[in-house]
Amino acid sequence: AVAERDLSRLPDKNCTRAEAKPVLQRMLRTLLEPLAVAAAADSEGTLNVLALHITCPLLEKCPALKALCVSLLEAVSSLGREARQVAAVIMASKAPKPKAKADAKAAATAPPEGGVTGKPAEPTPEDANAAKPAEAPSQAPRR
Repeated sequence: AVAERDLSRLPDKNCTRAEAKPVLQRMLRTLLEPLAVAAAADSEGTLNVLALHITCPLLEKCPALKALCVSLLEAVSSLGREARQVAAVIMASKAPKPKAKADAKAAATAPPEGGVTGKPAEPTPEDANAAKPAEAPSQAPRR
């Protein structure tokens, strides 16, 4: 609806670049954010809709804007490629590699260096003797 309204403001044929450029700029200000989101999600579909509903009707009325329309389509196409590259990097960093996952599990279950595990040590016979109260030496009765 935005594109149709703005395109209807142009003369039917052979409008000048000076007449059409503000119309294209106004459409882009209005549609820039939705175009960016759509291109990130589905660049081919976005390019098809953009060409069908904006650039082709604009070029029918003003062929002088061909270079600007081509630049717009190229920018939307590159945005889609870049969004896919960023998504691939994010997805690759989130998924642990199988070997790294196994190494992390082994490290979590292995005792750390020095044998300290954080678990109480098993008592030794020396520990058992040390825990008993010392017997007092027997004293002989005083005379």
